[in-house]
Amino acid sequence: MGSRSFVDSLWAMMRVGEFYSPGDLASLTRQPREKVEIGLAFLTEFGFIKNLGGVEAVFWKGKEGPSPSEVVTILQTLSPRRTAR
Repeated sequence: MGSRSFVDSLWAMMRVGEFYSPGDLASLTRQPREKVEIGLAFLTEFGFIKNLGGVEAVFWKGKEGPSPSEVVTILQTLSPRRTAR
């Protein structure tokens, strides 16, 4: 998965408009399902993807946008810097 964070890699693997179960993504990423579920929870909590529910959770990426790490960088540039006193 290179130097990207797991969450960024997971998000990047998901195609816009496609539906994924945690099992699908665990197979695609070759990571334990538990790790994938933690990543999906983060992406869902912060609005990067949607959990459509069902007997087994189904996740959907509705649109392309900045990756989670790009959002952090954007927010850091907008945040006023604190100076040491």
